[in-house]
Amino acid sequence: MTQGTNNAFIYTIDGLDDKEMEDVLKDYLKDFKSHRNPKYSRRDNEFFVDDMEVDALSSNTIDVYARIEEQGDTRQDIIVWFDMGGVYLNSKDHPDAVRYLEETWFPELGTMAYNRMVELELDEEEDKLKDLNKDFDRLQKEQRKLEDAIEDYKEKIKEAEQDLKDNAAAQQEMKKVIKEQEEIVKSVEKKKKN
Repeated sequence: MTQGTNNAFIYTIDGLDDKEMEDVLKDYLKDFKSHRNPKYSRRDNEFFVDDMEVDALSSNTIDVYARIEEQGDTRQDIIVWFDMGGVYLNSKDHPDAVRYLEETWFPELGTMAYNRMVELELDEEEDKLKDLNKDFDRLQKEQRKLEDAIEDYKEKIKEAEQDLKDNAAAQQEMKKVIKEQEEIVKSVEKKKKN
């Protein structure tokens, strides 16, 4: 750590990438009363909270240092140092405080991380649902277009059937005219022979 080699506590969390875990850790550290919000140094890859109040750890304020070390894409080690004012929290000198860390402090951090994981999963699943709804809307529009096309084709078929009837009637009429014309031609041919 930036303050040298000191006693620390490590808590491993699965399911979040390091950026998401940074956000969770920062929010968790903000939950505790302190003189300033947690500061994060990208250069040192370390959070620092000055004069944080955690009654279960100490009646005095403590300085907290924390770092996230990536152990895989979604597996993070959370390393936390608690400066009690000259001595760092350790299991030999502070057994009750360490029990609080193990039973409450870190599990609460784990719960926040789990909640963030679920939020991310929910966002992902909601996005999938939006995409599916868009696909469904597209299919409905396509159905309406096809139904409209069918209605258009039915209308065209009706028109074509009427045109066929009209054509058949016109052919019958034309046969009569042809027959009459044939009679005229025969009459003229007869005239010519005479």
